[in-house]
Amino acid sequence: MAEIPGLRLTPYPGYKLYQQYADDKEKLAQLKALWQYAQDIV
Repeated sequence: MAEIPGLRLTPYPGYKLYQQYADDKEKLAQLKALWQYAQDIV
């Protein structure tokens, strides 16, 4: 993917929102894995 000049300096609108969304998805996945792990132990 070609990099757009200045994109890093001025994030497009919604960029932060997307970052937040990606973080939440990752946390959710970790939580699910942890839950699965806990159930396996019990």
